[in-house]
Amino acid sequence: FRSILFSDIESSTERVSLIGDAAWFELLEMHNEVFRSELAKAGGKEIKAQGDGFMLTFGSVRRALGFATTVQERLTLHEEANPEDGVRVRMGLHTGEVITDVSGDLFGRHVNKAARIANLAVGGQILVSATVREIASGDREFEFGQSTEVEPKCLDGLHVIQEVLW
Repeated sequence: FRSILFSDIESSTERVSLIGDAAWFELLEMHNEVFRSELAKAGGKEIKAQGDGFMLTFGSVRRALGFATTVQERLTLHEEANPEDGVRVRMGLHTGEVITDVSGDLFGRHVNKAARIANLAVGGQILVSATVREIASGDREFEFGQSTEVEPKCLDGLHVIQEVLW
């Protein structure tokens, strides 16, 4: 089992048009540095960088949640200190079995579910599956918002998601 996290910078295409390529590159470098430094601390693994986002895995839900909340806090502090240079990142997290190919890429329905959950988030938000919430329920370190039933694109039926309050 792996905890899979997808991230994406909100409104990145519009932001590039607004600030230009050079300024966008600097913002993206700051974003990547925050993600990669916190990933190393959390013991996670970068599966791939996808332009303005990442696919990451963790060996535990607790490490994944700690990573996600810390990254959001760091990006918020950066934005408060540099209002023109902030980025808002949306994240989605799910835990389940995955298939790994020879290159290390991940496949399977649990990977798809994590990606779909991330697509439902807005900038600054961390959304998790009911599976993640259940595994984390014994840990008082994390707080969660109300449960919401959604029908994510390309997934059958209703799925329960919750926001991580950070």
